[in-house]
Amino acid sequence: MREVAESEHEVFAAALADGFGTPRDTADALALPALLDAPGMTAFVLELDGEFVATGFNILSGDQVGMFNGSVPPRHRGNGYYRALVTARLRHAVGSGARHAFTQTSPMSRPLYASLGFRLAETWTYLSAES
Repeated sequence: MREVAESEHEVFAAALADGFGTPRDTADALALPALLDAPGMTAFVLELDGEFVATGFNILSGDQVGMFNGSVPPRHRGNGYYRALVTARLRHAVGSGARHAFTQTSPMSRPLYASLGFRLAETWTYLSAES
């Protein structure tokens, strides 16, 4: 696992696009250089043999950390990479002063976060235009 700096914003965007299965321009909006080096914000990637297998983004505010943009490309899911990255991100957050963590989970990631002590506090409904 390593942190991604502003100078590597394109690397982070490519890893996000691959992990989320989204167009690159969508991922670019989540990997703006100004975000990657902003105070309290840290982007992470987990690499295996030169390939990105997981991403994440922490936002630290006071003693709280929001954990966002966790992604794993479909071909790498089910191998424990995301668990490894989430636990490393939690250690980083605690080392930076966090005492509380929150995230928005998908149905896929909810069991992983629950196994790490997170609990479901709220359910959101997302609306989109019909295709």
